[in-house]
Amino acid sequence: MAARPESLALEGVRGASRRLGPAAALRALRALRRRLPPEERAKGAALFIELGLAAGDGAARLEAAELWREAGPRAPLRTLARMLDALIAGGDAPAAQGLLAAERARAGDAPASRYLEARARARLGDPVGARVALVRASDGARAGSALAAAIARARALGDQDAREAAHHAEHGGSDAETVALARLALGAPGRYARVRALDALRSVAARRPDAARVAAEHLDGRAITAIERDRVRAILAARGAEGKAALRRFDAREGGRSDLDEATARALRSARAVLERGTAGPERPHPSMADASLRAIAAMRRADPAAAEAALRMATALAPRVSAPALTAAWLGSLARGSLRAAAGALAERLVGAPGAVPRGWVRLAQARPDVLDATLDRLWRRGVLAGEPGACVGLGERRRREGWAAWKRGDHATARTCLREAKALLQRRA
Repeated sequence: MAARPESLALEGVRGASRRLGPAAALRALRALRRRLPPEERAKGAALFIELGLAAGDGAARLEAAELWREAGPRAPLRTLARMLDALIAGGDAPAAQGLLAAERARAGDAPASRYLEARARARLGDPVGARVALVRASDGARAGSALAAAIARARALGDQDAREAAHHAEHGGSDAETVALARLALGAPGRYARVRALDALRSVAARRPDAARVAAEHLDGRAITAIERDRVRAILAARGAEGKAALRRFDAREGGRSDLDEATARALRSARAVLERGTAGPERPHPSMADASLRAIAAMRRADPAAAEAALRMATALAPRVSAPALTAAWLGSLARGSLRAAAGALAERLVGAPGAVPRGWVRLAQARPDVLDATLDRLWRRGVLAGEPGACVGLGERRRREGWAAWKRGDHATARTCLREAKALLQRRA
C-alpha cells in the first residue's frame, strides 16, 4: 500500500530538520498542520514536541497539545507516553500539563489514558492528582486485566496525602473528581479530614450514586467517630435498599440491633478488632484456619512480620476450610517478600483444594501469585470462576488463550484447539 502524501510530508519535515535545523523544520510543519488527517495528527504532535524541544520553541510544544486533541480515537498511547517523557525530562511542566488536558478532552475517562496521566502527574510532583487519576482509572479498568493489576500496584505504592485530598474535594473539580478525592481523603488518620470528605460526598450525593457506595465502604472499613456516623447516615438514608443494607451491617458491627444472624455479627466484630486495634482477641483453645488467618492479618496490619509468618504457618497446618479471612491473609502475605511471602504461598496452595465457598478473593490472590505452579494458578482462577467472581472468567480465559497459541507454535494442535475453545467460552461469559 502506498504511503499517504501527508506521511511523506512529515518525513520530509524530519529530513528538513536534519539539513536546515529545527527552526526551519517547524515553519514547514506549521504550514502542513491543517492538512493533516486525524490519523496523522498524533505523528504531527510528536514531531512538534521533538522539534520544539530542539529549537527551544515553547509555542511549538503547546501546539502539539492542540494537535493531539484532534488526533482521533485510535491515537497510540505509546506516542503520548514518549511525548510526556520528553517534556518532563526537558523540564517543561506547563506543556506536559497541557498535553494531559488534551488527552482528557480526546479520550475522556479511558482507563489506560488515566493510568498514563497518573504516572505523569507523579513525576510532575502532583501526588494528589496522580492518586485521583489512579482511582478514576481503576473504576473503568476491566477486572482481571493486566491494566487493572498495574493500577492496583500503583495505588498500593502511591502517595496517600489524604488531608490535601480532602481540601481539593471541598473546593474544586467536577462531581466525579469530588467523589474520587473524597474516597482518598477517607483514609486520612485525622477525623477532621474525614468529616470534610463526607461533607463533600454529601454535597454531590443527589447527583452521584457512587457517593453513597463510598460512604458505605467507609462504614465497613474502620472505626468512625459519632460525627462521621451522622454524616454517613445522612448520605445513606436516601439511597434505598443499598443504603439500608450498609446501615444494617454497621449496626451489627457496633453490637446494636440488626436482622443479621449472630455468626455474621460475630465475624464482623472480629474483623473490626483486627482493623482498629491490630489484634484478633484472645486465643481460642481450638483455633480454626480462619482464626489463625485473622491473627496473621492483625500482625501484618501492625507491621509484625515474624508473628504474621507464624500465624500463616499455623493456618496452613490446621484443617483447611475456605473463608474470607484465609483468602485475605494469603493475599496480604503474597504482597510481602521473603519468608512471609513463602508462608502465604503455602497457605494459598492449601486453600485451592479446600472445601467452602466465598464470593470474593480468588482473583486478587491469583493476580498476586504469578510465581506459583501453573496447576495451582489455574485452580485459583477456576475457584474464582466457580464462585462467579468478576474478572475470573477473563483471567482464566486469557491464560487459556496464551496456552493455546503456545501449543500451536510448538505443533501440538490438539491441545491448542482444546485451550482456545475453552478460552473462547470463558471470555464470552466474562464473569
